Amino acid sequence: MNPYLATGLAMCAIGLISIVLTAYLAAHMNRKAKADLSARLQPLADKIDGELQAEEVTVTGRWNGHIAEGRMANALDGPGRVFFTRVVDAAGGEKWVWTSSSPRKPDEPREIKFECKAAPDMCADYESDLPSHFEPLLKMPGWTRVEYDPEAGHIRLTKPMMTRNDIPSPELFEQQLDTLVDIANFNRQKIETD
Repeated sequence: MNPYLATGLAMCAIGLISIVLTAYLAAHMNRKAKADLSARLQPLADKIDGELQAEEVTVTGRWNGHIAEGRMANALDGPGRVFFTRVVDAAGGEKWVWTSSSPRKPDEPREIKFECKAAPDMCADYESDLPSHFEPLLKMPGWTRVEYDPEAGHIRLTKPMMTRNDIPSPELFEQQLDTLVDIANFNRQKIETD
């Protein structure tokens, strides 16, 4: 047999074996990743007496009379992943967004940014009264965003994720939901009185 032909056939066989092994490893890693995510999300689904949708990396259920959800997603405003915790509360009114960022140096205060589309006096009331409801969230590292969107009908907490291990623990998820329900109640009272 021609040595060039034998070498060519050997290279084709090696290439074919490599493709088959790569496909097998990719499928295996994908199954393992889904199983890991499901194992991390199931305690959150149990916490809200809800269900886990592994394909969407989402848990949905109910918390203190509200529809509640936890979801891993791609970041909306840049690269990376975030974890959304949200409660459905369509109180009407105007959209607002509160963002808190960890300081760059330990002795500096957290950077707080508040955006509000309501009337200026109502925005001022929100800006002065809302921070007391966010107290538990200020202890969290990194940045934290809470937004109320009347069109979507929810109050949503967004936290960045460095790895899949950054899915909140059931205790932290419960704390986040309690805070969001507290904020939803405050938001509703504010809208009904104005």
